[in-house]
Amino acid sequence: PLEVTLGFLGPSRYEWMLKMEQSIKMHKQMGTPDSEMEEVQRMFAETDTRLLVVTLVVSAVHLLFDVLAFGHDISFWNSLKSTKGVSVRAIAIGLVMESIVFLYLWDSGTSILVLITVGGGVLVAGWKLYRANALHKKLADAVQRE
Repeated sequence: PLEVTLGFLGPSRYEWMLKMEQSIKMHKQMGTPDSEMEEVQRMFAETDTRLLVVTLVVSAVHLLFDVLAFGHDISFWNSLKSTKGVSVRAIAIGLVMESIVFLYLWDSGTSILVLITVGGGVLVAGWKLYRANALHKKLADAVQRE
């Protein structure tokens, strides 16, 4: 049994759908798979506009907090003068675990927004390991000189 539902489509929603159609054509030219584009079309067609807006706002705020956290982490590690109280081994283990999570998410086809934030976390963790290692060596050299 085929069920057809008709409803009113406001001018702003119609204009938005035309823009989405142009965007989809552009993504197809860039090589995005048809199945992925159909999934996006279905999501936009079947989901309430308010829910889409709330999702967009929450995603933007989450991304903002991720960037702020990365910035704070980097400024903390830049100001660090020694590795006293810092476990280089724990940082290395954290980097390995974050890398595994990133590779798993990449393999499972997670959205690019998630991959960017997790990938940024992996890069920051790698930099922290490099920085902690350099500080640890500097401390070891200072102890040897004494």
